[in-house]
Amino acid sequence: MSATAIVAREEISETWLRGWGPWLAAVVALTFSGTAIALGYSSQLNLLDAREGLAVVVRMSIGVGVLLVVLSMADSISGMRDRSTLEPMLLTPVSGTSLVGGKLAAAGLGWLVAFVVSLPYLYVLGDGLGRIAVAIGVSAVLGALLSITFGAAAAFLSIRSRTNLQTLGLGLGGLAFLSIPLLLPASVMSNPVGELIARADPLSAAQHIIGSLIIDQNSLASEISWFLGPVVAAIVASWLAWRSAAFIQLEPGS
Repeated sequence: MSATAIVAREEISETWLRGWGPWLAAVVALTFSGTAIALGYSSQLNLLDAREGLAVVVRMSIGVGVLLVVLSMADSISGMRDRSTLEPMLLTPVSGTSLVGGKLAAAGLGWLVAFVVSLPYLYVLGDGLGRIAVAIGVSAVLGALLSITFGAAAAFLSIRSRTNLQTLGLGLGGLAFLSIPLLLPASVMSNPVGELIARADPLSAAQHIIGSLIIDQNSLASEISWFLGPVVAAIVASWLAWRSAAFIQLEPGS
């Protein structure tokens, strides 16, 4: 078994077999249940509301999954520094890339749990709309891409930060910054510069894809170019995390 697989197995066992993972999954399921009941009741008014409710669950699935990955990876290296467990790990044959790769693979299970929990709610809310397969596909693809992007970015920050608190602050601040285009009026984002920003920002691109494919019911072919931003972001973040993992130190910059 490779070093990456060993790290991933231990992380998964600690979180999901001996830790808080099952309780977290139960909380996520309860959250989806409450949201689905409210959306199901309100969407009886018309089909547009029903499609919007389906899109809300897709956004929740992606958002909850990404948040779980970010919180887990923020603790990956800087958390070990705080707990004074990084030095013994660096003395083992496990390389930095294997350590970060294993932790990222284990953190990805958080997104997978959120995605699996959301499936029954997607099916119930999408019944009769003909968009269940589209909703599941969009949730799976965008969820995976954004989890890789922000998980790898959190790993990069965790490697470069001295404390876990610093990593969390930078990570959540970065998420808030990338969310700014989502708060701007449609008139601002409809011009060429605004569209360029939306395409480059993985969160804005994901928001557009969800709205276009699920609510507006456009074809995948007409929106395929919007996937470029999330794909490029995932590649760049993964490369940064991989390069930084090769030079993990007890004190960043030492």
